[in-house]
Amino acid sequence: MISFLTEYRMPTLLSRIEREYILNTLEETLPSFSVLYGSHLAIIPEGSYACHSGRLNFPLPITAGNTVNRPSTVRFFFFHKQRGMFFDINPDLIGGSKVSFDVPGEIFLDNGNDGQTVARVLEITVGDQRYAASLSGEFPLDSIMVNPELIQAKKNALEKIMRKAGLHDAASLVAYRLFEYLDSLSRHEKMQTPHESIVIFADHQYVVASLYVLRDTLHVIEKIRDMNLTLDIGKRKIIADATLSGMITVSGNQAVVCLDISSAKEEDKRFLYERLYRQQYH
Repeated sequence: MISFLTEYRMPTLLSRIEREYILNTLEETLPSFSVLYGSHLAIIPEGSYACHSGRLNFPLPITAGNTVNRPSTVRFFFFHKQRGMFFDINPDLIGGSKVSFDVPGEIFLDNGNDGQTVARVLEITVGDQRYAASLSGEFPLDSIMVNPELIQAKKNALEKIMRKAGLHDAASLVAYRLFEYLDSLSRHEKMQTPHESIVIFADHQYVVASLYVLRDTLHVIEKIRDMNLTLDIGKRKIIADATLSGMITVSGNQAVVCLDISSAKEEDKRFLYERLYRQQYH
């Protein structure tokens, strides 16, 4: 059984003066953008477009990727002084060979997660084995702020992670979160960290968890592969069959498992999709 609940801090709408400052900054610095179209990520490199009087002009098409669900909005992420920001546009605006549109009136500062959790229990049952895990304030399940410069710099690493995890798209939010987590482990490898299992991602396709278990028991998951999951999120209980998509071994006792839950009921997938991506599921 999986049960979790996190406290999401709503993004802050920039004031008129703050928005004008950010528009001037966009025009002067032309930062990289990460474009979230459904669950697919596209990157617009720094300086590859023009910005004049609040209007963005992109000389090349913005690749939307192969997504089953046409999103109700498209989100543009960017960073300014290490603070993540974003705005949303209508997907019709990025069609065609050349893209040009005015920056929307609403630009948001992403506040991420306050690190507090309510229900901390995660339980995965595989055959006669049970694995318990908890939530992590560092990797909230309902908020992911994408850094476009990181994606550009680590493109090869993302593709390797995609293959190991059994994913279909390196330019996806789940691949980005996997990289975020593994990169965090490598940066803190010399620090003594608690031996704990955590869930780091959940959407309409995948649940990803880092499991710390007794030595030599990870093979049970890899051998059986099929399992049943029950996710209790708030007042909603989601019951679905899950299949092991891929597993990345961190040590003899720890591995990151990527579980495919695409066979879940449509209403449950809708709930998970809209909870993370905060846009309508089609």
